[in-house]
Amino acid sequence: MEEETFIKVYDWVMQGNTATEALCYSLILSCCDGGEKYSGGIGYIAKRLNISKKTAASALNKLVEKGLLKKGYIEKDKVTYCVFGIDDVSAETE
Repeated sequence: MEEETFIKVYDWVMQGNTATEALCYSLILSCCDGGEKYSGGIGYIAKRLNISKKTAASALNKLVEKGLLKKGYIEKDKVTYCVFGIDDVSAETE
């Protein structure tokens, strides 16, 4: 039997955000428990929310503009990846 997965969307997240932005934020929030950073990629968000990658990227950029998400970069094996978080996501190298 498959494990049930869900995204918790708080009422306050819906205030001033589109439904897509609220779902993206809530998905990132669920991945950032305990100060972690989300580095799963836009493809995962798009697939999980059944939206296009372009729509996911647009929603994430809007959330960064609004100050709800922080955007940073990490380098791993000489490849730079984008990361998102609720708190500081300063550049770091793994």
